[in-house]
Amino acid sequence: MFKRSVKDFKMTAGDFSNLECTLPATMYSVLIDKNYISDPLRGTESQRSRDSMPTCCVFSADVDLAEAETTAKNVYLRISGVYARAEIVFNGRSYGTVENPDRVYMYDIADRAEVGENRIEIRCLGAPASRMPVDSSGNPVLEYADAPDLHDMGIIGDCSIISSRGAVINDLRITQNHSEGRAELSIEIDAIGDMEDTRAAATLVSPSGKIHFGNVASEGKPITVSVPDPELWWPNGLGKPFLYKLSVTLYHGDEEGDTYERLVGLRSIELTKSDAGVYSLKVNGLRIFSRGATYVKENAIIPHVTRAGTESLIKKATAANMNTLRLFGDSSCVPDFFYELCDRNGLLIWQNIPVSYVSANAAGAFAGGITDSVKDRMAIAASHPSVALMYLSICATEDDDLLSSEGSVAEFREVCMRILDPVISTNACGIPFVSNPEELEACDEKRINADTAPDIPTMPGDRTIASIFGGDDTNILSPAAMLHLGPHKDFTAMLSSLQKRYRFPYGIGDLCYVSGLTAAKDIAESVKRVRVTHMGCTSAVLRQLNDSWPAISPSFIDFYGHEKAVCYLAKDFYAPVTVYLHVEGGVVGASVSNDTRRDYKGKLTLSVYNTSDKCVYESSRDVELGPASAEGIILEDLSDEIKEHSDSLYIRYELYDVNGINSHGTGLFVIPSRFAYLPSIIDADIEKEGDSFILKMTSDTYVSDVYIGFDGVSAVAEKNYVSLSPTHPVITGIVCDPAQDVEELKEALIIISPFDIGR
Repeated sequence: MFKRSVKDFKMTAGDFSNLECTLPATMYSVLIDKNYISDPLRGTESQRSRDSMPTCCVFSADVDLAEAETTAKNVYLRISGVYARAEIVFNGRSYGTVENPDRVYMYDIADRAEVGENRIEIRCLGAPASRMPVDSSGNPVLEYADAPDLHDMGIIGDCSIISSRGAVINDLRITQNHSEGRAELSIEIDAIGDMEDTRAAATLVSPSGKIHFGNVASEGKPITVSVPDPELWWPNGLGKPFLYKLSVTLYHGDEEGDTYERLVGLRSIELTKSDAGVYSLKVNGLRIFSRGATYVKENAIIPHVTRAGTESLIKKATAANMNTLRLFGDSSCVPDFFYELCDRNGLLIWQNIPVSYVSANAAGAFAGGITDSVKDRMAIAASHPSVALMYLSICATEDDDLLSSEGSVAEFREVCMRILDPVISTNACGIPFVSNPEELEACDEKRINADTAPDIPTMPGDRTIASIFGGDDTNILSPAAMLHLGPHKDFTAMLSSLQKRYRFPYGIGDLCYVSGLTAAKDIAESVKRVRVTHMGCTSAVLRQLNDSWPAISPSFIDFYGHEKAVCYLAKDFYAPVTVYLHVEGGVVGASVSNDTRRDYKGKLTLSVYNTSDKCVYESSRDVELGPASAEGIILEDLSDEIKEHSDSLYIRYELYDVNGINSHGTGLFVIPSRFAYLPSIIDADIEKEGDSFILKMTSDTYVSDVYIGFDGVSAVAEKNYVSLSPTHPVITGIVCDPAQDVEELKEALIIISPFDIGR
């Protein structure tokens, strides 16, 4: 048995020929990496005009095969994630055209494989049609108008040559049953080739090194493995995402054949529905609260799809205490390593299964082709412990009259489910499947924005804006700015939300700061409020994790991967234990959410201070909560204490236990634009301790939501948007090159507060 992974290719596109690249790669990523063009979405001019760019390309690889590989009974070319309409050619013979990046394609090349050099060619003819969103006129939607995926193409999956004298394992279907503290695994082998006279054996190695053996199965029958006292896989914040190493080997007579290895998480998944119609996910029998964001596949926006880049994004999500990522629309097809990274980091995945609406002969068209891609997508996703549920999404263009007819869509949905039911039972057994995502009211990201303006976009940070606008233009209404600010209604909505709370910002720098802060505050309050109503809602999933528009979007990080305000604030509002402080007039309410597996005991303190940091009121309560629960702890009327001074008093809260502070922050009794901030002297000092940099900050008066930035230096603060006062200094780390000079960091330090806006 031989498996030869093919990673190194050469790309030819137009007059660019034989450019070396390594998978995953697209036409744009190769040309950008080789400095033949600049990235058109990064605000720089391309060295060649877009109209002159090639619209097709060829990826080729020369592979040396040994005699044993070519004389095997079965020789297959396996390709996945071809992000193009592409013709597959091996040693001069065409094996057909691939159309869907969701699918895994296998080609029998035994009669063409030769000893020595063999050539693989993937002739990309254009981007897959399903990856080009259009409006009712057939034009690209504005969000994607400049995106390279409109004619970008390439391979974001894998390519390999598999040789075997017997059957080859294509995939494994694993079903788990958890009962009385034991886990029973049933492993079905999805094989290519004849399984007659073939035996299969499996071993399962625990994270602690204990080995579990499965029974020896013959002729394609399932293998069973029993695991007493399993080390369970838990979502981020609830425990360790323990992974077992599974190895399945085929034997043909006395000869060892194909071996398939993968990591497996032992966990149970259940979707329940209350009498009130609220859906809840249970992991290992525990009802969980999903905290996360909708993931936008990087290739849909930026054609640099690398494991390192995706890993960096996922680590940002886990650092912000997320436990869920939602795949939606174009992002439903992701590289295998995306699932692997979510497995390792304890992130649950809501897997979208998109199906294009067909107005005529729906059943025939659907059954005739789409089930193949749905089958592959389900099989790939269901094998990962991170995939918690799947849901069917009916897609159609905006001008489809039938979209406005709920009956027509419902009828088509029923047709889909009748066809999909056997596919689901075979390829996604054990994974909850929802036929209509609208039924997941408690699991829809719109719920977090109840009673607030939904999806308000924000500007990115100064560094990103400087790259997009050129760094010199500070006029937010300039042609250069308006060109990048997206749909006019989004920009207007953003300005409208700002003017209700802050003085009108002056220049783009102020706008970047205030827009991000305003949206983050709204989201933080919405999420915490939703978390308190545990029986009414079971999730808070942000509109967008990563960016899809350079200058304005409702995203968690900006276009360059830099953290926005919501990224920093999420560490608190997505924390496993957090406080929701609600101030209305002089009435203060405080609730605590405990989204852990353990009982929680702590103390909650509320204090009212004036701007000079003199305490005028204080109270504290003991907090005791059971696992996965929330409770209102304090409701107090402080009208008398703040009477005639509401614009100069603020409230501070702090929740702590034997392990330290769990959640803390400040709140105002009036909107920020009416608060009597005093001119403050902020003392900031940067020190180097070994290879680390530490920033220490204090203020002679109270100042909230202080932004910490660096001008012209690649450095970021680990904490940001912090509140300062004489009695509450802030110490945070600085992430930057260890060789960075301390004095340069001090010179580059930027500090912005609400007091500075409009001045």
